Amino acid sequence: MPWSDKSFAAMAAGMCGATYLIGLVLYSTAFASADMDAAGMPSIRTLAFMVENATLLGLWYFTIYVVNGLALLGLVFALGPSTGPLWQKWISGIGFVWSALVIAAGLVAVVALSALPQIYHLAPSEAARHWHIAVTLVEGIGGGTELLGALWILGVACGPALSSAQKALALVIGTAGLLTIHPALAEVAAAVFGLSFMILFLWLAVTLWPRKTTMPQHA
Repeated sequence: MPWSDKSFAAMAAGMCGATYLIGLVLYSTAFASADMDAAGMPSIRTLAFMVENATLLGLWYFTIYVVNGLALLGLVFALGPSTGPLWQKWISGIGFVWSALVIAAGLVAVVALSALPQIYHLAPSEAARHWHIAVTLVEGIGGGTELLGALWILGVACGPALSSAQKALALVIGTAGLLTIHPALAEVAAAVFGLSFMILFLWLAVTLWPRKTTMPQHA
């Protein structure tokens, strides 16, 4: 792989890891008291928090979905084979679809969030319904289960792009992603999937970054 391609791949992996990290930090600090994961209709308290912090929330959703999806697309290209058996190209196709759905989910969230304050000031109950529908769409498009991400990383683990240790971590990620399909396991599996993927992304950013080679000195 040319030096410029390796640099791009490393930056894409680093961006993926950084978006996961930013998302986790903000979720655990600035949004910790918002109860945004509560099932069903959001409470008036949650809606009030979201309206008050709409700009920061919009940036958060844009970062963890849209920016992440665009960076992920570059990494899918980097780790996918230019030639090879059909199943490897199929795995790359899954990665492309996953990237597109992540981006689409983020755009839905950003648009829905931008309309939330006006609806909330007119009718809080309608705002609750509006956001509940938006979250359902976001979860269905790109955040509810991690099936596509799991299939992609398991496929990558079967190819030559990762080291042996990275393949082992990829198997953990893929297994956790598949388990998000089961409602009783989804919450824990999603946490393992996200944290492990963040580690792998940052790890790939380090290993993919091109090293300068020194030419041997001739006497």
